[in-house]
Amino acid sequence: MPRSVPRSLTRSVPRSLTRDPVLAGLLVLTGLVLVGYLTPVGGSWGRLLAFWPIQIALDVVLLAGSYRVVRLPDIPADTRRFWRSMTLAGALLTLSDVVQAAQNLRHITPALLNSGNLQLALIAAGIAGPIWTMLTHPIPGLRREKLRFWLDAGATIIAAAVFIWTLLMPDLDSRGGAGLLLYTASSAAMLVAAFGVVKLTLADNPPFNRGAAITGGLGACLVGVCTIVAPPVEESWTLHLFMVSRLVPCVLLAACARFQEIGLRADAAAGGGTRPARRRHSPLPYVAAIAAQFLMIVLLFRAGLPLQLAGGVIGVTVVIGLVIARQLVTFADVDTLVTEVSRQEQRFRALVRHASDVTLVVDRAGSITYASPALHRVLGLPAETVTGTRLADILHPDDATQLDDVVLRSAADPDRGVPWRARARHSDGGWRWLEIISTNRLDDPSVDGIISNARDITLARDLEQQLRHQASHDQLTGLANRLLFTERLDRIARDPFLGSPPGGDAGPDRLVGMLAIDLNDFKPINDTLGHQAGDTVLMIVAHRLSACAGDTATVARLGGDEFAVILHPTSVAETAALADRVRAAIAEPMHVAGQDLTVSASIGVATGPPNAAEELHEAADAAMYETKRDAKASR
Repeated sequence: MPRSVPRSLTRSVPRSLTRDPVLAGLLVLTGLVLVGYLTPVGGSWGRLLAFWPIQIALDVVLLAGSYRVVRLPDIPADTRRFWRSMTLAGALLTLSDVVQAAQNLRHITPALLNSGNLQLALIAAGIAGPIWTMLTHPIPGLRREKLRFWLDAGATIIAAAVFIWTLLMPDLDSRGGAGLLLYTASSAAMLVAAFGVVKLTLADNPPFNRGAAITGGLGACLVGVCTIVAPPVEESWTLHLFMVSRLVPCVLLAACARFQEIGLRADAAAGGGTRPARRRHSPLPYVAAIAAQFLMIVLLFRAGLPLQLAGGVIGVTVVIGLVIARQLVTFADVDTLVTEVSRQEQRFRALVRHASDVTLVVDRAGSITYASPALHRVLGLPAETVTGTRLADILHPDDATQLDDVVLRSAADPDRGVPWRARARHSDGGWRWLEIISTNRLDDPSVDGIISNARDITLARDLEQQLRHQASHDQLTGLANRLLFTERLDRIARDPFLGSPPGGDAGPDRLVGMLAIDLNDFKPINDTLGHQAGDTVLMIVAHRLSACAGDTATVARLGGDEFAVILHPTSVAETAALADRVRAAIAEPMHVAGQDLTVSASIGVATGPPNAAEELHEAADAAMYETKRDAKASR
């Protein structure tokens, strides 16, 4: 993805010029220099006398401005390192000009405007620091990105050096020994410094903002070019132009530190910001190649070429130019494509980041390789904390057993998602029900995993369970109602082994026991004590029935004062014993509506094979009514 750089790079340079007193003063000074040195007003002696004070003042502005940037709080370490080197450069440049001015003030002549060896040595030492910090400034990116950066830098620097050597270098005999070496080194260093400014500006993390880059790079480039191409100042007609060519670049260099300080302070006040990162491919090496090819043609034609060789050189140059143009077009297309891909990636990331559903990618070993940010909202677990852990470790042990089946089903049809449900551990220690759809993309190299999209259905499932319970249970007593009772009978008839313990006798010889229970003389309780008292009696009876039957039996209220119990698997003796316990439990006194009541019940018992469960219910019901008739007859 493209990176971002400080927002101060986007600030307007003209606005800063009019609002900042230092920049406004430098702008006024530039106007005065142009008027004072390029118009026929005054004599050369006055201009020579003013030159060095102006030069030294500009050096001091650069020194002070760079130092102020270094003292700013909360700036990146690499930025502080660069501007510390600029502070040292400003100090050495000030010292070099003071030395040269001291010599010039003793003998005010145009010849002393030429840099002496000591001044050139101080200048070279001063600019060496910023150049070194630019060359060693960390370039973000992968190894191949850094390799491209240095290849671009090498091509451009070599092209600049070739131009200096062949076209712009003055007569080598005019300077000798150390003077020639220092002269060449300082001129080339200025051009390299200008290149470094441009290159780092195009990088992702420059130690300066755009205003500082423009003024500093342009100033350094002008100093280098003017140093190289300037004619001897002994020629009076070039004296004024020479002084302008020395002062104007120094004004730009002095302004660069001020632009940096303004940008950093504005960023701090605005809370920072970003702009799109640089282009992915720099045109600088291609421009350098075209310029070097043009230089070769000029040199060859100066040497005198036969027509045949000239045509070949021109043809080769045209071919190289077309290839470079085609390459630049390709780069533009690639940039457009990468920008679109990056935009789509950012859109996808935004969708995933703000999605309510959790997205997981699980590898072949069952480990989570990716978790979307929604995991924190759903389970309270930061996505980075689960990466590398097994999916089974965050699922309920009873639900984790589904994973092998999910893998097999998804592998059988990779284009179709496999729906399943599971409980996942929440950071609060509880469990959340998830509805999951898993798609097998193990054979997709870009994914290499099973993609699972999960949403939290805990509340929905709780509501579903609540509604299902209400639909299948008696509202008053909480026992199973007639619907659930009938479903249990159907299930037993379809599956005779239902409820059989593992390893036990699970054959059809294990019987189904049925109790049909009806309370005797329940209507008078409602008529004399009221329906609330009757409801209390029903709830007490339901509680006693559940206590007698245990967890393995199904106890149901079929309506009114009619109850039923299903036992499976059981035996005739166990069913009869339960009927005796139930009869005794119901007959125990109960305190209702301020009175002690004794309630009796008529119970019908039937046992038989599971495939006759429905008939057993009818048989138990008939036996219950027969018991009730016998009880009434015996009174």
